[in-house]
This record gives sequence, structure tokens and C-alpha cells, in this order.
Amino acid sequence: MSKLNFKSPREAARAFTHLSFYVGFPGAITASAMANATFSETEDN
Repeated sequence: MSKLNFKSPREAARAFTHLSFYVGFPGAITASAMANATFSETEDN
């Protein structure tokens, strides 16, 4: 997943809230976990 599509973790969270209505809650949680790992990975470097 590319962090470049979101300017901040908060913007990503908003997108996943909307995403949950289309793909369902489990899919949104999975996407959120992947984004969290990506943002955490880039903050550590």
C-alpha cells in the first residue's frame, strides 16, 4: 500500500469509514490494519 495516496493517517481513517459501507466491516478492518502498518513503518524510518 502506498502512503502517497493519503496526506495523513486521519485522512486514511476517513476513507476506511466510507469503505466499510461498500466492502463490509471485515474488509475495512483489514485495509485499516494494512494502512496502520504502512504508516507505522514509514514513521520508524
